[in-house]
Amino acid sequence: ARRDYSDTVKRISLTALLDMGPARHVDAFLAALPWVGADDLNALVERHGKAMLPHLKAALKSSREELRDAAFAGLMHIPKDVRTSIYKDLALKGKRTALRVMGIEGYVESMGRNAGEVLTRLIGDRTDAVRVAAILATGKVRSKSSTDLLMKLTDAPVERVRVAAAAALLQLRALLARRRREE
Repeated sequence: ARRDYSDTVKRISLTALLDMGPARHVDAFLAALPWVGADDLNALVERHGKAMLPHLKAALKSSREELRDAAFAGLMHIPKDVRTSIYKDLALKGKRTALRVMGIEGYVESMGRNAGEVLTRLIGDRTDAVRVAAILATGKVRSKSSTDLLMKLTDAPVERVRVAAAAALLQLRALLARRRREE
């Protein structure tokens, strides 16, 4: 049935296979990557949770943006420690810039103030969009060296980097002001 040309039959077949045990049918899911829909993936992840981890990892490598986005969103159904590791790997080693940026955002959300070391590494990345995302994320978390680093980056030769550093400094300033009001 998986080879049937009807989209409905293919979806029903894949869902039935995965309902019998997602871990046993990763190959069927890999074969379905060209046609499986983001809604299908979302439904499977909601139903099977962390058992869908290999499937999510495969979908994150898809050439289809909507499937990658659904896989990234599906990571919320995975235990935090595993999810955080995936975010870190995406941020540091991802093949697509958009996924690297999403990985940075997810990693900072998971790690908070403890994200500083990875962010510092990413600020030195060769891809401007990744550098900018890491700089902006640094403005959301206060680490010991973040202010000094951001101040240095306001003199960077790349305009996007300078602007991001200035924006991150403003974020840090607002964060500090908020904390002082709360005290």
